[in-house]
Amino acid sequence: MIGKKRSFKMTRLTAPAKIGDSTITVETTNVDLVKGDRIAMAPTDLQYDSGETRNVVEYNKDTGVITLDEPLEKYHFGAEKSTAEKYSGVDIRGEVLSLSRNIKIIGEEVDKWGCQILTSDVMQFDGTFLEGQTNLDSIEIQYGG
Repeated sequence: MIGKKRSFKMTRLTAPAKIGDSTITVETTNVDLVKGDRIAMAPTDLQYDSGETRNVVEYNKDTGVITLDEPLEKYHFGAEKSTAEKYSGVDIRGEVLSLSRNIKIIGEEVDKWGCQILTSDVMQFDGTFLEGQTNLDSIEIQYGG
């Protein structure tokens, strides 16, 4: 692909990715992955550090199956269809992002507010307190903060 511009947008898991899995399945729209690309899977639970990064061994653009270089150590929620109808417009399926390209978080410029990046603390029912933490490195944020 020398000389050809490649793009990759965030995609979502279309099936659960379980501990020990060496493949994940994602939506195929706007996904352009090749062997050696580095991807990140965002956490889908309350543990801020349960995201994972892996290298792509193979990507099937027809099925959305990504073969990973190492088995997963965490569970990542995925479903065939968006969960937005069930959860007031929020799709909670796991996000998969490319780390092999520039990552930009671009908020919609509405009333000069843009997007909001929120990190919060959570008190669980058993009294356990979980501290929120956000670590961003080499990320560009437009219309937000």
